[in-house]
Amino acid sequence: MKGRRGKTADNAYETNSDLTIQNQDSCSNDTNLSTNSSTSQKLKNPISMNESKIRNYLKELQSHVKNCQKEREKNEPNLNNINKIHDKLKSDKITPFYRKKLKTMYTNCIKESQNEISVLRQALDCINQIRYTQNEIRLMQHNKKQILTKNLNENSTDFMPKAGMRRGVLMSILQQAALTLPLWIGEIGQLAPPLCGSVPPESNYICKPGDKVAAKVNSNTSMSKKSNELNNKKKNKNTEEAVEEEEENWILAEVICFNSSSGKYEVEDVDCEEGNEKYLLGKRRIVPLPHWRANPLTDPNAIFPKESFVLALYPQTTCFYRGIISESPQTPQEDYLILFEDNTYPDGYSPPLNVPQLYVVADKELKK
Repeated sequence: MKGRRGKTADNAYETNSDLTIQNQDSCSNDTNLSTNSSTSQKLKNPISMNESKIRNYLKELQSHVKNCQKEREKNEPNLNNINKIHDKLKSDKITPFYRKKLKTMYTNCIKESQNEISVLRQALDCINQIRYTQNEIRLMQHNKKQILTKNLNENSTDFMPKAGMRRGVLMSILQQAALTLPLWIGEIGQLAPPLCGSVPPESNYICKPGDKVAAKVNSNTSMSKKSNELNNKKKNKNTEEAVEEEEENWILAEVICFNSSSGKYEVEDVDCEEGNEKYLLGKRRIVPLPHWRANPLTDPNAIFPKESFVLALYPQTTCFYRGIISESPQTPQEDYLILFEDNTYPDGYSPPLNVPQLYVVADKELKK
């Protein structure tokens, strides 16, 4: 009995051990399933997917930068040899032998330089894709915040003020956007495309969500303050005429969407301290900002000439005012010098103020 009881106990112990192992396996399977589920949810999340895209683009960009350096180092000996030959022939005439040798070396240098240019263009494409994806993430976060705020407002009667961005932070962001505006680098003989510098957009161009624009608005006709008028716009046929009679301003705004049926944009003021200030505007009240910075040395046709009338963002504000170009930029890094219309000065214009290419657009009022 003793031995049998001991055997039975051993069997019971083995049985309990098997059950414990099974339970552990079951728990580990559940953990794996939950981990896989959370991972799949992250992958399905558009924001996470775009963040993953950015990481891949950064890896690709790093690879292009390394390849560019390799191409440059590969071409450097050829350039040094060409310079040595020219230094040697400063006092002597170029003989047929050296002429042929230089021609061959120049041909090789051009070929290697084209390879370097190709790699640089691929790197620039990566940077543009990163900027575009970052903008998509920002729009998704904005929409998510809007939906959350809307749901909270529907479930609560309390007023929920929206925190506005500090002006210093906003000005810093606007300045950084101007500095990081991509520089257009075209092929030899290729003209600057639409929305590069001063080149206007095509007639059928539609601004995309997230694009920054100069928008002509009336402070008393925002969607939040005039929701009743917008709902009853069919009854009020003369609303637009009444709006035009009131004071209007050109502001820096961001496109939310475009309604193809009505032909109007919904835009949001980038500088609203009390929340989101939205406007519904027609095409003629919208001027898209440049998508590329023009190089005055290679694309002078994409630069506003001196004494041109323009709309420009007044420094440290988010409003556009009319002005005259005092000096055009001579290099890609330079700004315009703008004389703004200002009645407080004896001659009616302010002293010359620096304005980046991003915030200088054609004055649409002159076309009327």
